[in-house]
Amino acid sequence: MIPGQAQQFFEGAAAAAGASYKIERSLRFNEEDSAYLSRTPTSQSNKTKWTWAGWFKRGKNSNYSQLFNASTAVNNYTQVYVESDGTFVLASNSASGGNRYIISSAVLKDPSAWYHLVAVFDTHDAVQADRFKLYVNGVRLTDFSSTSLPGQGMEGNINSTNQHSIGSVQPLGTTGKLDGYLAEVYFIDGQALTPDTFGETNDDGLWVAKETIITGINDGSTYISSATLNSGTRGGGSGDSAMFSGVIPSTYSGGGNFGGVSVSPSTTSSSLTINLSKSLSGKVTIYPYFASSAANCEIVFSNGNTVSLTGSRLNFTEYDLGTQPSFNSFTLNQSFITGGGSNFGIGGMAIDGELLIDGDTDNFGPNGFYLKFADNSSNAALGTDSSGNSNTWTVNNLEVDEIVYSGNAYTGGLNQYMPAGVSMATSPTQLADTSNRTHFFVVGQNNTLNITVVATATSMTTGSSVYDGWGSNNPTTTLDNGTVTPNSSGTDSSVPGKNLATNTFTGLTIGQTYTISTKNGGAGNPHRVHYVTGATVQNQPIVASDSVIDSPTNYDADSGNNGGNYCTGNPLQPNMNASPVTLSNGNLKGDITNGTNWYTAQCTISVETGKWYFEQFIHSGYAMPGIAAVTSEFLAASDSVGSDPLGVGYFSNGNKYTGGSPSSYGASFTDGDLIGVAFDMDERTVTFYKNNVSQGVISGAITAGIAYAPVYSLNGQSGAAGSYTWNFGQTPFAYTPPTGYKALCTQNLSEPTVADGRDNFDTVLYTGNGGTQTVSGLNFEGDFFWLKSRSATYDHWLFDSVRGLTNAMYSNSNSPNSDYSPNGISATSSTGFTLNGSQQFNTNSATYAGWVWDAGSSNTTVNAGDENSNTYNSGEVWSSTGTITCDLNGSAVSNFSSNPLTNVFEGSLASSSMCSEGTAFSSGTKTYTYTFGTAQTNITSARIYLYQGNVAEGGAAGFGNGTVNKTIDGTYSWLDVTSTIPANGTVTAMTLTTTATSGVNSARNGFIAIELNGKMLLDNGVTPVDNFPSVVTTVRANTTAGFSIVSYTATGSDLYAAHGLGATPALIISKDRSLAKDWLVMYDNDNVSSFLKLNETQAKASASNVFISVSSTTFGTGNDSGINTNGSLRIAYCFTPVEGYSAFGQYEGNNDADGPFLHTGFRPAFMLVKNIDASQPWNIFDATRSPHNTISKGLQPNNTIAEYDTTDRVDFLSNGIKIKASGGTVPNLNANTYFYAAFAENPFQTNGGLAR
Repeated sequence: MIPGQAQQFFEGAAAAAGASYKIERSLRFNEEDSAYLSRTPTSQSNKTKWTWAGWFKRGKNSNYSQLFNASTAVNNYTQVYVESDGTFVLASNSASGGNRYIISSAVLKDPSAWYHLVAVFDTHDAVQADRFKLYVNGVRLTDFSSTSLPGQGMEGNINSTNQHSIGSVQPLGTTGKLDGYLAEVYFIDGQALTPDTFGETNDDGLWVAKETIITGINDGSTYISSATLNSGTRGGGSGDSAMFSGVIPSTYSGGGNFGGVSVSPSTTSSSLTINLSKSLSGKVTIYPYFASSAANCEIVFSNGNTVSLTGSRLNFTEYDLGTQPSFNSFTLNQSFITGGGSNFGIGGMAIDGELLIDGDTDNFGPNGFYLKFADNSSNAALGTDSSGNSNTWTVNNLEVDEIVYSGNAYTGGLNQYMPAGVSMATSPTQLADTSNRTHFFVVGQNNTLNITVVATATSMTTGSSVYDGWGSNNPTTTLDNGTVTPNSSGTDSSVPGKNLATNTFTGLTIGQTYTISTKNGGAGNPHRVHYVTGATVQNQPIVASDSVIDSPTNYDADSGNNGGNYCTGNPLQPNMNASPVTLSNGNLKGDITNGTNWYTAQCTISVETGKWYFEQFIHSGYAMPGIAAVTSEFLAASDSVGSDPLGVGYFSNGNKYTGGSPSSYGASFTDGDLIGVAFDMDERTVTFYKNNVSQGVISGAITAGIAYAPVYSLNGQSGAAGSYTWNFGQTPFAYTPPTGYKALCTQNLSEPTVADGRDNFDTVLYTGNGGTQTVSGLNFEGDFFWLKSRSATYDHWLFDSVRGLTNAMYSNSNSPNSDYSPNGISATSSTGFTLNGSQQFNTNSATYAGWVWDAGSSNTTVNAGDENSNTYNSGEVWSSTGTITCDLNGSAVSNFSSNPLTNVFEGSLASSSMCSEGTAFSSGTKTYTYTFGTAQTNITSARIYLYQGNVAEGGAAGFGNGTVNKTIDGTYSWLDVTSTIPANGTVTAMTLTTTATSGVNSARNGFIAIELNGKMLLDNGVTPVDNFPSVVTTVRANTTAGFSIVSYTATGSDLYAAHGLGATPALIISKDRSLAKDWLVMYDNDNVSSFLKLNETQAKASASNVFISVSSTTFGTGNDSGINTNGSLRIAYCFTPVEGYSAFGQYEGNNDADGPFLHTGFRPAFMLVKNIDASQPWNIFDATRSPHNTISKGLQPNNTIAEYDTTDRVDFLSNGIKIKASGGTVPNLNANTYFYAAFAENPFQTNGGLAR
């Protein structure tokens, strides 16, 4: 648990699901366009106190993004920005104030998340550290990589009459160009506000937007009703009204810039009473001036209170007069003392932090503004100020309605090229008009790419004409990329002197849709007109807009796409941040220059269920849009969606790629085409569209149970450039998605099973006291406690509620269970736990981390056989209703036992149950086919338990829609073949192939069991050989969070223990309680024979008698004495993935700071990681010990060492983990495979991104 929700400030804030407050739109800034907003105030206001707040979503990570600044020179500026390394900065530089700044240690590197940022500039604050403040997602940053704090009263450039900019350093213009999104931007002139003005923490612990009301004391009053000089003289001028001007002076200027009095040897005392027009009360702060000593200065309030000022010379520095009850006047008194100053006065007054300003009513202050970006009626409207101040900003290079195609021009000046009676289109809206028209668009003189409009020949007839106007080089115009070609050109004389050609197309079919493409003949040609007689526009050209519905709040729209945090390209994917690849335009445009390899961009939102649609416009290059499993890494430059075994792609030549191989599919596509992608995760289908024409449904290419995300592979065609643009629904789609398909945004994601990860797992920090203490901060009653000293070389102590909370074991040791009663954990509650004792889990003054899991409310006893009904399908006598055949190199073979299927369906995973045809062979392929007597319907998952012999042998298995390659050799194991189930869910036969190379005898290969929909097929009426479970098991399970604690007594022979999760575990950590045995870890449920040791550094080992099986009901262990010594008590911690809460997987390291990105679908709170290829330590990282990125503080489960802290290990992001370690460090050795387990703070759907 992180005090003050500090866990949020490196993730991003929440696009809160179901939030009542709605931010409708954001504004996208594209660095390549030099997009920015600008405003020059007409008058100076408060240059010493202001607050800027806004929501920010990063685009590319390679630039630093200016959020707000006023700059006149490289050494004269005030700026709020996010640096390219992700640090958040408030800086001000001037000749008088020097170079002052604060630079956060926290880094904002998450391109998937919306961050809420607040910067406060308050240089009159008496506390120097409070003069610059930065907040992220409601949490104040206090840890800085570098600071240079301002002097009291220092003025900045903000609120000067210099140009102010958002999105660029203007008028300098060459640096700080923003690439990303801004929403709900506030600037409060004259107040130092806290984030709770703009947001709040919801019930899931996430920072969310709320309706902002800028309140204050100013109501339009003129505060001074009269001023009476009681005695003496005024302070060098008649500046009484300056007390309430809203401008705090920075230096004395003859007394005219403040109200006050003056004394001298001849004027020994002075007194001035200020009578107010209204009564005031609250905390009173003044900005006084006195020359050298305040010893002779006082303020007397009409309420009877007197405050004598203290200290030496003050130059309009903030001074606290305390909380005052109601007063309607105050008096400034000064008496002369030798060495005392001659002037005493006030340059400003604030009540409860708000500066009193004559005539002010809006509380935003004179230069305050509120940019909602909701009005997108025109480009200029994007800069509308909604504060009531009318401080509207000038819009530069931002557009609300922009054609994606380069070269289009919409200016009336080109109407001279139009034939008589034909006007040029001036907007995308006009182009989208479906009325019968005779013109389309104008092509810019330097455009050499095809620009495409789709039209239906509803009134076009054979001989209809396309008109072109050109200069010295002929343009090119085709229908359907040349499949229908024009005849020789004629001329159109309706425009005298304008060399228009008439290209007449023949062979048109009424009602058929045609793609009309055109481009110029070469650079330097005049602009040219392209129009078609008698055609009706079917769909508008692809229109982009910088006004998007990518929002930090989730909401349903009445029409069109819903609002929320939208999918974009992911610049954290390796190879996406370095030449020749760039992502830009809010990570929605990808480019390569001089590309000779494939470069693949993955995207930020993944899904396991539902129907989804997105579009990609092809600017240039060899292209392959598609989807791929989030487990696909694409580390090598040659990796593409087409080469990925879990990818589905559509290549430019018309081929589809599934399973890493090409096959014929649809039409080819090229520059100027738009590809729509519709994928159904439930039916496991993908359909690609070319310019709204379906190329066919691809069935069975999606593997069930794995999350998929959009990907795009681009190759620059032998060194040429390539480019593409995505649209995930941020702007209206060019074409209407198929019925039921949704845009990829957080509002459309399914409701998470676990909305707040802290309800099931959390990290606590505490300091030992050597006695009894209660550790609080949990949202649940814990069951599994993993405690480790951060400061000392102590053991890792593991307690759980099944063994009893006074019983401990140690992850770094093979020692058996030890009972420390009455010490250990003496009590638990819904908010924490109580420690008792002085052992290494509570040593006095040592600091500790505790990782705690909830395993449910009670222990359950599961008797032998209790899970049989959940394990077996006895619907038929499968061995007699079905048939088995075998083919060897084209010829039938039948060297089976008398009834080869009986053992297969007897309910056993023993090797003796294998169905194997005995004909030996040393080359070629043997194919088994089991045909069901009755077709099996509504099948959603399938596995085959088989034996794959020698490493030189190959093979595959499946259920009718392709096969899955066997990759595990020399073991008995389950092979998941779910991806081979036909799209209709009906299976009629299973095939199994074994391929042998020369000299290898493959007679012993075969299959042992078949599982459909999670149940093994068992002959009706047969008592299973293997009971599930086979031993009495004590289970404590939290099925919602996918975690259980299991205890049983080992038998010394193969056994099956119940785990109670109802889903197949992905991680099992098992230990003998009675004997000194290693901790054994099953980390791959597709290869249970491989295992790790938690108390050792060694790489993975493999054995067929350690872990032998795992299913949705039980896990099996063999007769290895390390895991199954007869009579020993054992404990096992079992974990299964829960979408949005926990993830378990593997990745390949690359020894690069731009390491792999692990897509988890949530913002992690905890990560356990181990190199499985080499002898390296286990590591634990968490978001409590490292409360902001980079996550660098580690502990090692196999080691007693204290906490280490090294830079650049990993980043925890809203939707996954970025591996950053390089130089041969953990966890990113090149070409080494790593296992990881991660648990969430919040899922992406609720965290906005929304995760922070």
